[in-house]
Amino acid sequence: MLFVHGFGESKDADTLDALFQAQNGYLSLCYSVRGQGNSSGGTTIMGSTERRDLAYVLSYMRSIPGIDSGRIGIQGGSQGGLHVLWAVADSLPCAAGVADVIAPHWASDMLANGSVRTTLTFLLQTEGVRYAPVRDSLWALLRSDDFRALREMFVTSRDVDTARLHRSGIPLATSVKWQDHYFAAEDGLESYLRQHEPKRIYLGTGGHYSDNVLSELEYQWDIIGAWMEQFVRGRESGILSRPPVTFAYSSLPMLDSNNFSWTHLELAVWPPPGIRTVRLFLNADSSLTPEMPALENSLKVLRNNWSGRYPLDSGYVDGFEGTRFNRNLPRESLAFTGAPLSSDAFWIGTPLMHLYCSSFYDKFPLHAQIFEVEEGGAEHFINRITFTARDWTPGAAGSVEIPGAMHAHLFRKGNRIRVELTNIDDQSKFQWEHVPFTVPMFAVSSVAVFMDASRPSYIDLPLLGDPGIPNAILAFSADYDRASHTVLLSWQTPAEWNNAGFVVERSSDGTSGFVQLDNVAPKTGPTSPLPSHYVYQDSALPLGCWWYRIRQRDLTGTEHLSRIVAADVIAGVDADAVLRVMMLAQNYPNPLNPTTEIAYEIPEAADVRLRVYDLLGREVAALVNEPQAAGRHTVRFDASRLASGTYLYRLQVGTRAVTRRMMVLK
Repeated sequence: MLFVHGFGESKDADTLDALFQAQNGYLSLCYSVRGQGNSSGGTTIMGSTERRDLAYVLSYMRSIPGIDSGRIGIQGGSQGGLHVLWAVADSLPCAAGVADVIAPHWASDMLANGSVRTTLTFLLQTEGVRYAPVRDSLWALLRSDDFRALREMFVTSRDVDTARLHRSGIPLATSVKWQDHYFAAEDGLESYLRQHEPKRIYLGTGGHYSDNVLSELEYQWDIIGAWMEQFVRGRESGILSRPPVTFAYSSLPMLDSNNFSWTHLELAVWPPPGIRTVRLFLNADSSLTPEMPALENSLKVLRNNWSGRYPLDSGYVDGFEGTRFNRNLPRESLAFTGAPLSSDAFWIGTPLMHLYCSSFYDKFPLHAQIFEVEEGGAEHFINRITFTARDWTPGAAGSVEIPGAMHAHLFRKGNRIRVELTNIDDQSKFQWEHVPFTVPMFAVSSVAVFMDASRPSYIDLPLLGDPGIPNAILAFSADYDRASHTVLLSWQTPAEWNNAGFVVERSSDGTSGFVQLDNVAPKTGPTSPLPSHYVYQDSALPLGCWWYRIRQRDLTGTEHLSRIVAADVIAGVDADAVLRVMMLAQNYPNPLNPTTEIAYEIPEAADVRLRVYDLLGREVAALVNEPQAAGRHTVRFDASRLASGTYLYRLQVGTRAVTRRMMVLK
């Protein structure tokens, strides 16, 4: 097993992991990447030279006597995760890889939307790291804000060639983090979707300067161990029988460590079903509404009031925070707050910011932050959209459309969504709480954001479900089990939205008199993007035909009814005895158009009722309602007035009944 450490660290960072794997029977090796730890040379900042070094290290591992050179695994996070992607893309001799907190187009991500990630300054100025001359050139371009030249020099040779990565057949498990300050989760997900099998991905938490929750970290460690056990050691670990996509979502309440609560879910495919786009308009009265503003000529101005006496070098020394920084480059913001949510809202995906702007400057910063605000006023930062306009025509007006950071978050009922536009995006976690996510602009600028009917500005937020759409109940069935003398009810939901639970109801005739049997709670809470399967057992039933339906209740009090299903309870007699008692044959032909014949037998004279119902239990035809002699009977049924679909026909003889299905197909 080969371990590769993160940027600015050394092989010592992986020693404990290597010792742990050695105890599990692996020969473990960790090394210090060029320019870091005690290694020689100078780092090119995760560039092509380090990529060639990796090939040399793997070649060395294969030459070690006594090891199985066909069973080498490689794992790492951040810089180490990039080495894993290199190994897979270059088809280096490894049996499997695990790449944590990394995305293939990581260099492009750090300069996304015209902004420079503050973490790029960390890469260029990490204490203890020895750099190749390219670092000085990159730093000079960053200091002068020569964005185009910086992008060309930095991105070239650093992004991973995804065409080669996706063609590789080396088993690759990746993890990307929603709040990460270095690498974009969406890029990692897009790459995963194009990879060859075998593959796996985790989307969640545990990244650079983001939430860290022990339960989520332990889950990821378990996945890594099972992945390597399966593909490197060659032992069955069960990892291939588990869904390949795991995503974790944040939610309130906040934990003691100032982390959100996190819950992970496993999916067979991405994205979860039922996601729709909700458009939230910015209004001049600082509200955030689903309705377009009605007023005209409404706008707000966001300024970047740089003093002109405080260069980027000084800001960097101050860490882009503190009294001196705030005095020379004050933060300004425009906040927009929505009404209290009438139900939970599940954000899953990439937000999109659409703003109609006008500026007299050729460049300006315009970032958005997304919060959840509790009823008591406490606000909690979730994620962001960053944008720096460059090469803007002074005096021009136009719209900009910018994708933000992908995330999964459950907004709670009664809370509010807040969007804040700002010139300095300084919301972070832990020790970098007020360090901007992107390098501030050391220049004077301002931008007018319009928010009227003809020039609307809004945020598109991808949400799961819709409170106006009922929770779907699929594949509802009722089956009688002779051995246990019970009726087994089964139903499925493709996803659930504000689901308070289900009520199981039963009737003796299927048309009226439904009585409540029990309450069934949602399996994964009120809102879930996952399909769920429910089973309910009804026992101690007398003989006869029993009808069932499910009443689903929303948290808002709204109720939705399932279709009605039936089950014949015939315990205490065998199949032959049932035939001697009463028989209802399958109609013929079936499907029918428009007529069919229904045959049945009764063992003795009795009052006979034969009726047809739709799947909601409504009677659509009465075919027989009279006393009849024992023996076989046939009834012809004309369905010409019925719509195509499935119907039930029910034979009741005295107190006994049996039901079958027929299909009308026109």
